[in-house]
Amino acid sequence: MRKKALVCLVVVLALALMGFGFAKWSDSVVVSATAQSGSVKWGIIDESVWQLDEGTDWHSEMEGGMLNYDQDPEGKDVGSTSIEVTDANEDGVKDTLDITVSNAYPCYFNEITFDVINAGTIPVIVQIPKLTWMRTESELESGVVYYLCSNGSIISEYDDGFVSPEKNGAVIEVMFQDNVSAQQHPGEVLSESICFHVLQPAAQNDQYSFSLSIEGVQWNESPIPAG
Repeated sequence: MRKKALVCLVVVLALALMGFGFAKWSDSVVVSATAQSGSVKWGIIDESVWQLDEGTDWHSEMEGGMLNYDQDPEGKDVGSTSIEVTDANEDGVKDTLDITVSNAYPCYFNEITFDVINAGTIPVIVQIPKLTWMRTESELESGVVYYLCSNGSIISEYDDGFVSPEKNGAVIEVMFQDNVSAQQHPGEVLSESICFHVLQPAAQNDQYSFSLSIEGVQWNESPIPAG
């Protein structure tokens, strides 16, 4: 009986020592991990903004005038376009072109190009740009002609209510082109462009202003898929 008790005592002591040793080992092992998240920093490069009208005016035909344009044969320099790059949503990144056309007249044409850079560490998807005309905001699908009307509306030939540029009171037609829905990797630069054409109903020597906003959204949070 005493022998059994002694064996039990030895087992208890052994288990106690093992438990103590395990406890000391588990206390001394610490696993430390740091999760690093990337950053999204995307915007328009100021120095990249360029326009076709650098002096002599450019003209376009009234019909289908977004593709056929030439410089004024007499070297006339009447119309002009000013462009300001701004941070419309005040997030610290410039994302908007404020465009003002002065001394506008029918047939005046211009094209504006600019670069956007992904300066962050996460891929982004370039979103559909938005154009603001008077108090109206509209998305611009790439390659589609939109009409800015004298009543403040923005309409394309694919929209309900469109009859013709003249009957809808359009004074300017605009078209955005290039990298909508493109996936842009860190450090990558993409080029974008918008062209516009002043139509016949526009008042002579008038001034028109509109804004183009565009943004890049983190690839896995984008409302539109990469195209």
